[in-house]
Amino acid sequence: MSQPSRRQTLAPHHEPLRVDVGYLGNLLGEVLRDQGGLELYEAVEEARLACISRREKGESPKTLLGDFSDLSVDQATLLVRAFATYFSLTNLAEQVHRTRRRRDYQFEERAQPGSLEAVFSSFKHIDPTRLRDAIDQLSITPVFTAHPTEAIRRTILKKEQRIARALVDRIEMPQRTPVEDHRITEQIRAEVGLIWQTAGQASTRPTVADEVEHILFFLTEVIYRVVPPFREKLEKVAAYYLGSGVVSEKPLVPVRFGSWVGGDMDGNPNVGADTVLATLRRQRSLILHKYRTEVRTLFEHLSQSDARVGISKAILEKTAEYKKQFPSTLGDIPARYHEMPYRSLLWMVWHRLGLTETQEAGGYPAPEALIDDLEIIDQSLTENQGARAGRHLVRRLLTRVRTFGFHLAMLDLRQDAELHRTVLAEYLGDEEFASRDAKERTRLLEEALEKPLKTQASPSEDLSKTLDV
Repeated sequence: MSQPSRRQTLAPHHEPLRVDVGYLGNLLGEVLRDQGGLELYEAVEEARLACISRREKGESPKTLLGDFSDLSVDQATLLVRAFATYFSLTNLAEQVHRTRRRRDYQFEERAQPGSLEAVFSSFKHIDPTRLRDAIDQLSITPVFTAHPTEAIRRTILKKEQRIARALVDRIEMPQRTPVEDHRITEQIRAEVGLIWQTAGQASTRPTVADEVEHILFFLTEVIYRVVPPFREKLEKVAAYYLGSGVVSEKPLVPVRFGSWVGGDMDGNPNVGADTVLATLRRQRSLILHKYRTEVRTLFEHLSQSDARVGISKAILEKTAEYKKQFPSTLGDIPARYHEMPYRSLLWMVWHRLGLTETQEAGGYPAPEALIDDLEIIDQSLTENQGARAGRHLVRRLLTRVRTFGFHLAMLDLRQDAELHRTVLAEYLGDEEFASRDAKERTRLLEEALEKPLKTQASPSEDLSKTLDV
């Protein structure tokens, strides 16, 4: 799929976006010829040029219907699929262009409109201490909602991720060799071909579990990665504009996340106690697995020997405590690592996270206990020339644990208020409950919560489902 016949006017700084769109369009065209043959490619080109012509002439969209009215269902499906793939690639190019524009501003040492630098520069008239207090009190919770029609398969999302990273490589390697350029192009062409050969959506209606997995992809594969850099950027910009003397007394955790998916009983009749429990378990399992993977990375990096650098007393005491608690686990550490105190402690942290994931005795009772262990390592590195020798990796994990806890995202339980009033009237044996004012309903609920749960002889289906939740 080549470029449009008439070039639309773009600002010079957006010209690289046009180049990327043309580059991806040409690769898609090659894939269409390879996978669908020349007939498909020519049909797509004919449709594309017809759309351009209609737009340039200002004709009604209805004029296009006659051109494609004789297409079979299979032909129309392929045509729609080709354009859907093209627009997805165009969206990727636009997202990558945002990275390019951010780099442009950084090279020019200018604040990009809408950036943290631009926002803080507009706060110059505010007292730094007051502004710091306001930042410390920030509590932002983006909430993911369920959109079953957008439940694109994870494998497609991962392929799009790899294409985006390859496009970023093109930006970061402007002086790439022909061999490097060919490698990147072949990588993108392969991903586009795989996308074409993969169904974008399942042939069956997405289940609640499918919707949950769609949201969890973004939480674990995208947001998990960017949360620490965002916090670091916020701290850096705040320090620059507020002054290094205005220091926070607590860790900055401005953003946490929530989700309706798996708990929205009002929007999806298939959501109930079972999906709520399954979603919470899935979220917990995923985030603990992410932590274990990251602790393993810390283990590989923090190879400091106690013969080469100082180690805090707290590290040695915590390791000794764990040696008593998990004697066999510490014995599993290779002998060559025994002189590496950080590795010894991280080995135990990794093991204890495993017990947490499987809900066995000895696991962490709460995120705060894991944070305590990581803070011991952070403090020791700070005190012993480790500020530029691995401490930033520890602090990134600390940021993630403070942000995601052991639950990943808060699960919102949503239900129609009218249904709740109805089942509460049944549970309380108060036929007038729904008609009472809010203050009176609150009083009755508080009284009921102070008493043991009542057993219902023949509860309605709605009441049973509500109590299960």
